[in-house]
Amino acid sequence: MLAGADERLETKFDDDLSSRIEYVRFAIDHDVIDGTVRPGIGGNVYLHYGWEDAGAKNRTTPELVMSRRKLLAR
Repeated sequence: MLAGADERLETKFDDDLSSRIEYVRFAIDHDVIDGTVRPGIGGNVYLHYGWEDAGAKNRTTPELVMSRRKLLAR
C-alpha cells in the first residue's frame, strides 16, 4: 500500500462507513516512480489477480454479490 492511501480512501466515504473499514497492510511503500508504486508487488496488479486489465476486473461480479442478489430476488 502506498503510504497515506488508507487516509485518502477514507475521505471517499462518509464517516459511518469509513469507521467500519479495516485495512490489512502487508507492506507500506513510500516511493512512486513513473506513476508506479515502488517496490510494490511488481507489474500489472490485474494480471496477478487473473484479469487482463482494469476493464476485465470491472466486468467481474464477485460470488458474494451474486448470492446476495439471488436472496433479494426471492
